Amino acid sequence: MLFSSTTRPLVRLFVVWLLICAPLAAIAEGSGWVRRGSRPRRDSSSTEATPSESLQFESKNDGAEQEPGRLPEGGGPELITPNGESATTINDSSVVPASAVNVSADQLAVDAFRLTKTAKSLEDYEAVLAICEKALALDPTDQQREYVTQLMSWGHNRRGQEYSKQGDEAAAEGKWEDSLNWEKKALADYETAIELDATRWRAIHNRGVSKALMGEFDAALADFDRALELKPDYANAWFNRAEVRRETGKYQEALTDYEQLLMLRPQDAAAYVGRGRCHAKLGNPIQAFADFSSALGLSPQFADGYVFRGEVNAQLGEWEKAASDLRTSIKLDKNSGRAWRAIAWFTSTCPDVRFRDGELALVAAQRAIELDGAANPLYLDALAAAYANAGQFDKAKEALKKAIEQTPERQAPELTGRMALYEAARPYRQPEPTIQSVSHP
Repeated sequence: MLFSSTTRPLVRLFVVWLLICAPLAAIAEGSGWVRRGSRPRRDSSSTEATPSESLQFESKNDGAEQEPGRLPEGGGPELITPNGESATTINDSSVVPASAVNVSADQLAVDAFRLTKTAKSLEDYEAVLAICEKALALDPTDQQREYVTQLMSWGHNRRGQEYSKQGDEAAAEGKWEDSLNWEKKALADYETAIELDATRWRAIHNRGVSKALMGEFDAALADFDRALELKPDYANAWFNRAEVRRETGKYQEALTDYEQLLMLRPQDAAAYVGRGRCHAKLGNPIQAFADFSSALGLSPQFADGYVFRGEVNAQLGEWEKAASDLRTSIKLDKNSGRAWRAIAWFTSTCPDVRFRDGELALVAAQRAIELDGAANPLYLDALAAAYANAGQFDKAKEALKKAIEQTPERQAPELTGRMALYEAARPYRQPEPTIQSVSHP
């Protein structure tokens, strides 16, 4: 049980309110996440105080793109134009339309640069690209062509960022097909930007983000590697490479990336969360506990941080502390599928009978799937454990079979071991801890 027997009736009332009244209130407010999961950290000049999981990934739009020796604040490449003038010293703010006749490639290059200094919308970036295409059609000199090509690379990257922004907004509304279509358009622009300028590290990083969102993790890692070769102090690339490595089971490599990120950003709560999750997977619960506690010290309203720490407390046999963390997580975010899944797992598999609750485990497991869907095998595994704890072994085997079908091969043996228990009509129990517990700070 998550609460003592004296507070059990209050728990039931609390759960009923969360499952019935609270969702109605959320609908009235029009708020709440539709799905949780790993998302890449987009390029941004600001970071959110509260980290999200995974894959926390921000907006690619971060104001001026400042690549080494290439971009001034708010505009395209800061190069001397073919006529010998610095583009930033030209005072005339007028821009000659790309459709104008008898205009030189040199003038169009200057006009395109001026427009980059104020460009903020999809239409603005398309206008920059149109002017550049007009300039290239006028048989420019090699110097002019190089300058315009760099402007075009900048424009394609920025237009791709706008497409990705649209994709993120569609994803936030649960429009997954629309989100994917926007991301594909963004990817095409990033590809073009890189073809035009192979050293444009932001475009390379952005392409890696798109690849990660599409599940092409090897390609994403290659792009993050290249981005870091070109820009070793680029924190977002360290974070995203760490997240992809963690998602693909490369925990030790991910750990190294998180540590590098924390050297660049010591107050990055998401980095502590990621490093803690790696420590937990590598069998280092005490280090994981310390990292999750550090993250919560920086972001005390981060509901999933309490889930992670609660799971580590359970590993350490600190059942009451685990229950406390899980209670806090659900109070902070009643729509956290991860929190409901953790509650289902804890209340159905805890070796201490005082914390097991068959009814609550089933309610929590079903709620987690209602919130996040049944595509995550961890949720189906928790549902199977809840069924087994309640003595419903046929349903437990059915749910676990679906989980195994969706589980990566490297993780399947753990689930098949539980299947053997359910076939023998035995519930699963977490192993008793063998590591000395730690105290909360």
